Amino acid sequence: MKPGGWIQIVEVEWIDSETPHSLPELHKHALMQQWSTSTFGMDIDIAYKVENLLKGAGFINIRKIQFDHGYGALARKPEQGDGSAELYVECFRSIDAKMPADGIPGVAKTSQEFHSFLDRLEAEIKQYGFQPKLNFIYGQKT
Repeated sequence: MKPGGWIQIVEVEWIDSETPHSLPELHKHALMQQWSTSTFGMDIDIAYKVENLLKGAGFINIRKIQFDHGYGALARKPEQGDGSAELYVECFRSIDAKMPADGIPGVAKTSQEFHSFLDRLEAEIKQYGFQPKLNFIYGQKT
């Protein structure tokens, strides 16, 4: 990148530390995400690190714009609530093919348990909602 050029990075804060433990399936959802990202070489917490990574790479004028992105009961349009929860949860169904023999710690030990968990997660999102944060981070190269 040439000096003076701009970069835009979009990352999502998938795990909300403020999700109440009274929502057990969303808590297991966080455990699943932590397991899957570490298992497949990703960093679930990268959204919290991008600004410092850009600073370390010599970027200036760094700013972040954040938007809530709701699913289920927290969808922006109520008529999209159920469909958004269903679509979101369906994205995870294929993970069962990658589950180790001892399952996903704290989530499910078998494929059948995993799909039951996803069914309960979908219902919980429809009832209470899930709202990750979309981060748009901008920086200018020095």
